[in-house]
Amino acid sequence: MTGTPLALHLTPDRVTIKADGYDSSITCEVRAAKPDIVVEFEAEGGDIVATDNGDPTDMTAFPEKQRKVFGGLALVIVGSKEVLAGDVVVKATSEGLEEVEAVLKGIGTS
Repeated sequence: MTGTPLALHLTPDRVTIKADGYDSSITCEVRAAKPDIVVEFEAEGGDIVATDNGDPTDMTAFPEKQRKVFGGLALVIVGSKEVLAGDVVVKATSEGLEEVEAVLKGIGTS
């Protein structure tokens, strides 16, 4: 993709997450982005387990909270905390773009 970045989009692979310490993936899409845009992720109520972008030449460590997009995409894998219930709010930011967030509804394990 080329051109000026227009917006970040977070797309959860599910709308709920069990509060058992296992993960849920969320895709971050950057529409019409320059190839070097960097996205920073954070998770409230959960942990960033890994990020990736599918670029085999990118040597960024998986646990990093920042990731350069590749083909307009980056992936953030979020792990829930082991609590009875609580939402996980995932945020993505990049310079010059509006912050976006996705909410995963936490469900208890007992």
